Amino acid sequence: NPIRNWQNKSIDTERASAGIGLKLKSQLSMKSIAPLAERMRPNSISEILGQDHLLGPHCSLRSLLDGESLPCIILAGPHGTGKTSIARLIARCASCRFVALSLLSKSATFEIQGIIDEAKQARKFGQKTVLFVETLNGFSKSHQECLIQAIEAGYVVFMGGTTDNPSVDLISSLLMRCRILTLRRLHHEHLCNVMKRAISDLERGIHISLGDVPVVEVLAIEDEVIPFIATSADGDARIALNALEGA
Repeated sequence: NPIRNWQNKSIDTERASAGIGLKLKSQLSMKSIAPLAERMRPNSISEILGQDHLLGPHCSLRSLLDGESLPCIILAGPHGTGKTSIARLIARCASCRFVALSLLSKSATFEIQGIIDEAKQARKFGQKTVLFVETLNGFSKSHQECLIQAIEAGYVVFMGGTTDNPSVDLISSLLMRCRILTLRRLHHEHLCNVMKRAISDLERGIHISLGDVPVVEVLAIEDEVIPFIATSADGDARIALNALEGA
């Protein structure tokens, strides 16, 4: 029957289209999910691992968080130790706006001036701005001089991250205004704990990356994979979480 055959083809086409639509929707949804390392950034100071020398009672960072004023800070330490995460949490504890800047952009000078202009407006409403430079390598003298006046006026609290000696990258007039906090390389046990947290956290963890994989199967990877990844990551939590997500 030609009519019945046409109807069957129409139904098959609709089903195929619906299937493609669901598949595309699923793909788009996965693309919109942030990487595991980004999702698992510490939400509180208590979630930061391996930096007890800064976070214990009466220690440098703890005293800064408990104080009324927030100084400019340089976070110096190896890759993947939590420099950006700590800067975010400091800004949150101080009720400040947080703006991260990568100096890899060719328009960095214009971006800095734009951030300063926005900080001036925010200051009118009683809100300070933390400007975090993700890496001080390439932080030119002109960039730094542009910031000093804004720092002196109280528009911006400057923070920076580096794996090198800060005195190599900063001009003396900016360096003298900064408190330097040194982060330690994460140990094997710290990386294991970071990954175990990513496995057990149902809201931010590896379950989101894996979609429909049963929880039991996710938990089963813990004993055999985690120690190996922790050793390979060489103290870098970001590398460990990226490897876990791709395992």
